[in-house]
Amino acid sequence: MKTWMSVTLFVAMVAMGMMSGTVEATFDQTAWNEVMTTYVKVNQSSFGIQNEALVDYSSMRVDNDTNYYHYLQQLREAAPIETYTLNDQFAIAINAYNAFAIKQVLLNPCKVSFGRFCWLTASIRDISGLGTQVWDMPAGFIGETEYTLNELETFIRGLNDPRIHACIVCASASCPNIQPFAFTAEAIETQKNHSMTQFLSNQQKGLYLDEANNLLYLSSIFLWYQNDFETFTFPSLNGGKPFGTVVDFVKVFAPPDVQAYLADNPDVVVTYFHYDWRLNTLSNAN
Repeated sequence: MKTWMSVTLFVAMVAMGMMSGTVEATFDQTAWNEVMTTYVKVNQSSFGIQNEALVDYSSMRVDNDTNYYHYLQQLREAAPIETYTLNDQFAIAINAYNAFAIKQVLLNPCKVSFGRFCWLTASIRDISGLGTQVWDMPAGFIGETEYTLNELETFIRGLNDPRIHACIVCASASCPNIQPFAFTAEAIETQKNHSMTQFLSNQQKGLYLDEANNLLYLSSIFLWYQNDFETFTFPSLNGGKPFGTVVDFVKVFAPPDVQAYLADNPDVVVTYFHYDWRLNTLSNAN
């Protein structure tokens, strides 16, 4: 009798994923998808950057959107992120990073306030607490673990896919566009490719080729995270081998005319755009 019960319990544990430590069920991103489709406005321009995707922070504050708070609660009730499948880890962590960055902006409309006076927050970098930069402030929970933005970015980078740098958005004008959809485990590969391709098609903040002077302008992200683009390996990228150089990575996702130029001009000189940290808010659209 005891043996039969033990076997039955073992089978049940395997079915629940308890023996492997992996959560079999896919994390439901429906609520976050609703938030993104409602409050991300595409084909905008701000500060001279065209084809921006901007967040309607003002409406989010006024609406007190139930999907937004439901999604944050979903994250709070999630299993530890490491127990999900790899595709789910990407989707959960990317969406959570973007949600936590938005949360910091929503919670801090004023850089300085005194009575009815409010000096508006113009950049996410205006947000700080007790000498701590916004990147190192508690930002939100996934399961029982509370993350800062830096900690969550470190986790995502640990998944070894440099495309994530076009997916996580630090609420700033020069960031890659925040997408008007939620990343999902089912579509994550296509979504990462789309995000990087879209970023490198933006000539004001992603990539600009000056053929006359043989200059390739890239986002400063490619400078700050150069090692990721050069050394990270991921099975679906470059045959699982490192790219070796930033330019070799860029060749894969750049517009076709840029790819052709880079193939014929290996001596191209790389330089970087100034990074505009002003908020990616719809109120800055022009």
